[in-house]
Amino acid sequence: MANDIIQKQDALSYRAYRLSIGPLSWQLRAGDGVESWLARLARILELDAVPDDSPVELGDRRIYFVKLDSQGLADSSGKTLEEVTFPGCPRTGWRHRWFYPVRLWIHPETPHAICEALIDDAAASEMSIEAMVRSFFPVFEKLVESGGLPLHAALVSKDGFGVALAASGGTGKSTCARRIPAPWRPMCDDTALLVPSGPQSYQAHPFATWSDYLWKRSEGTWRVSSHVPLKGIFLLKQAEEDKASAIGQGEAAIYLSRSTNDILLPFTRRLSLDENRAFERRVFDNACRLAKALPAYILEVRLEGEFWKEMERVLG
Repeated sequence: MANDIIQKQDALSYRAYRLSIGPLSWQLRAGDGVESWLARLARILELDAVPDDSPVELGDRRIYFVKLDSQGLADSSGKTLEEVTFPGCPRTGWRHRWFYPVRLWIHPETPHAICEALIDDAAASEMSIEAMVRSFFPVFEKLVESGGLPLHAALVSKDGFGVALAASGGTGKSTCARRIPAPWRPMCDDTALLVPSGPQSYQAHPFATWSDYLWKRSEGTWRVSSHVPLKGIFLLKQAEEDKASAIGQGEAAIYLSRSTNDILLPFTRRLSLDENRAFERRVFDNACRLAKALPAYILEVRLEGEFWKEMERVLG
C-alpha cells in the first residue's frame, strides 16, 4: 500500500542523484529498500550523487523511489495517495499510473512524482532492469512537454558537434556506432535525448542501451548529462552502396515521430485513448519543429562500407 510505504521525509534515509538533460533537472531520491537499486541506476547513467542534506535546487523536480511489495501489486484500483508530506507536495489528490513493474504517483499541482518499484534483491535481475526502464516516464513526459524528443537513434560526435543515426531495431545503429572511426566518437547506440537549446538549435544527450542489460550482453555506462549541439539527423537504410540524400521537412517529421514513438510505446500503450492521442500530437509537433530546424537525410549504408564519408560530404 502506497500510504503505508510513503512516510514523512525526515523519517527516511535517502540517497540522492541528479539527472540533468539540458535545462531540465531532477533529483532522484531513494527510500528504504531501493538504495542499492537506485545506486546501480545512477552508475549506469553516470549520475552525480547529491548529499542527503543538500537543498533542492531551484527548478529541480523530484522523483522519490520506494519499494513496492508483492502485496501492493493487487492494489491497482483507483486508490489515491492521501498522506504525502514531502515539502511542496500536496497532501491529497494523487493518482497513479501502472507501467509494470513500477507504479507512478503523479499530481496535477506538482512536478514531483513518486515511483514504487517492484524489484528483487538482485539489482541486475530482469525485473530490476525493467523497473529502471519504466521509471523514466516522468522524465520523457517532461522532455516532450519542453519541446524535446527521446529518439530511437545512435548518437555520434565529431569536432564538438553531434549527429543522430535514427532507425528501428536491427537496422544497423549499433553496428554503425561501433564501426565509425576517429575522429568520430560514438556516444550511444540506441536512444538519444534531444532538447531545444535555442529557437533553431538542439542539444543531444546519450542514453542507456537497456537491452544490453536485459540480454546480458555488456554492462556499459552512459553519462546522460553530457551533450553536444546537434548538427543533423540521418535516417538509416541498409543498401548496396553508401549514399546520403536530403529529404523534405514533412518526410523527416514523419520519420522522427515514428522513431520517438518506438521509445515511448511501453508508456503510451498504457495511457487512456485521449491521453495517447494528445501525447502523439505533441510528439508530432515537436518532430515538425525539429525537422524545420535541422537538416535530415536518408543515409543508405553498407554495413561494411564507409558511410561516414557520406555524412561528412553533406554536412560540409
